[in-house]
Amino acid sequence: MRLWSAGCNPWAGRVQENSRPPVRWAPIANAAVATLAAWLTALIVAFTVPLVASAPAVPQGVFLIQDEDELVAANTRLNRMDTIRLMAKERVEEQVVAEAVAIVITNDRLLGYSALGTGWSPEWRRVKEPIERVEAKDYGALVVTSDRILTFNAGSGLWVQQRR
Repeated sequence: MRLWSAGCNPWAGRVQENSRPPVRWAPIANAAVATLAAWLTALIVAFTVPLVASAPAVPQGVFLIQDEDELVAANTRLNRMDTIRLMAKERVEEQVVAEAVAIVITNDRLLGYSALGTGWSPEWRRVKEPIERVEAKDYGALVVTSDRILTFNAGSGLWVQQRR
């Protein structure tokens, strides 16, 4: 029910002086939400990246103990000890331990140990093959000799080699 007709409406057709168009709040609200989201993301990244970078990726799982004629790997991941006997006149020249892998260089063999369940894995050394570099990190190890490049993967427990 209408109380007046369009011709009787006192406000119909009038335009107020100094009037502005109506404000549309949607673009302003979207910009404010986007700005707030960007600030929150920046704060989260700023506080979590240093924590992630400083934490070790893989917890220490291998510790080596050397006896006279054997090596014992203490595997804290699987709560077990794995032993490998050294051969006659075999002596340890170098050893490197990382989080889930250990490498022992003897005068006769390269011994890789995996904390993920495969245990010891030997690779024969060539006669008078000098070792140039040994590195181990996380799940892998690298051994560089004068003739070969060898890698040891703790996941598979295998050595891979390539001639230089």
